[in-house]
Amino acid sequence: MMPTSKQNISFLLSLLALVSFSVGCGSAPMPYHGFADNNALDKADGYVIAESVGGKLDPKSLSQEDQRYAHDGIAYDRMEEGFYQWGGKVFELGYRDEYYVRELEPRAFKRDLLDIYDKAIQAGFENAEDQAKKKGH
Repeated sequence: MMPTSKQNISFLLSLLALVSFSVGCGSAPMPYHGFADNNALDKADGYVIAESVGGKLDPKSLSQEDQRYAHDGIAYDRMEEGFYQWGGKVFELGYRDEYYVRELEPRAFKRDLLDIYDKAIQAGFENAEDQAKKKGH
């Protein structure tokens, strides 16, 4: 049985209400992964790519050799800590899409990362996100 045009209109109005509610609740999609437009995203990507190896975002420079690091009850070595901090730094730069950041990693580091470093980045990003939510940002 085919839906009537009255049923179609009712369905579309319900869908529109759901979308409006989602936007009002802050769960709207992020077409630019947290940035206002594609130009802002491209600029941030360029900065991350330029600074992640040998620059201000290099994990080797974000952590220190003779320190002990732990997050959520998990011990991190120096390199893991550097990647953890990298995840937090990219969140601070404005990225709000963890999956996009994980796609950015190989471009930024010019290689695929070991799973342990990928997980450290994910944990650092999520921690920064949690901290921002606690502050009301």
